[in-house]
Amino acid sequence: MKVKHLLLILILAIILIHSVQAEKLKITLVANSIDYQGSTGLFKCLRAKGIEMQRIPPAKLNNTIKKESYLIILGGPDAPGGTGAVVENLLNKSEISGLREKGVKALYVKKDVWASPQKIFIVAGNTRKETSEAGEIYCSNIANLILNKSEKTLNASVQVEGTGVRYNSTYGAYFIRYVLYSLVNTGNTKFNPTVDIFIYGGKNYSTLIYSNSQIESNPGNLTINAHWLDNFTLNQKIDSGNYLIVLNVRNGTNPEIVNSSKEEFSV
Repeated sequence: MKVKHLLLILILAIILIHSVQAEKLKITLVANSIDYQGSTGLFKCLRAKGIEMQRIPPAKLNNTIKKESYLIILGGPDAPGGTGAVVENLLNKSEISGLREKGVKALYVKKDVWASPQKIFIVAGNTRKETSEAGEIYCSNIANLILNKSEKTLNASVQVEGTGVRYNSTYGAYFIRYVLYSLVNTGNTKFNPTVDIFIYGGKNYSTLIYSNSQIESNPGNLTINAHWLDNFTLNQKIDSGNYLIVLNVRNGTNPEIVNSSKEEFSV
């Protein structure tokens, strides 16, 4: 009888182990062998949070894999083995040039590129060293976005208050001079706002004219119900026509967008 009980306990234990393993979420990682071998910190961190990764080289990124809900791409625009080509097709010019600056470590999140719903996480740095470090730095951000553990209490509104432009007779073009915007903390916790700006032009506003991520001017921790009015200037050459300005607000370096505001303007 004792032997039967022991066998039953052993069988139940095996079933429990397999059920726990089955609960782990598997995500496809696109990476060359160099970046893959250098990013054990990212793998260990995600595994501890219940996320397993299955690595494929960039050459095997086919249409079936592109339809997956979550993809992690490891490496920047200059990474060898085909990674660079994949990244260049996902990032804009400003993001690409930013990754080529010395010491940069970054995480970009692209939504609904090849499927919907979908999140593509691009973990990259200026060199393979920075790419490895970026994986460890942004592991928790990636896990939270995959497991839907974002900070639900965080809420804010951002609004474009106005834009100013002037005509430069020397160059025969308009230059944007400033953008005035406001941000209100409508949640119940402090947070450190980061504002991204994007300006689109062309037919149906399909052409990205200007982008600036992580604008440095910020009020530190924005207290509850606080109202923040700020502006920034830029000299961006644009032609006469209609444009769309988009402001996104995030919490510090967290890639998740808290709130967004859009406004059309003409020059």
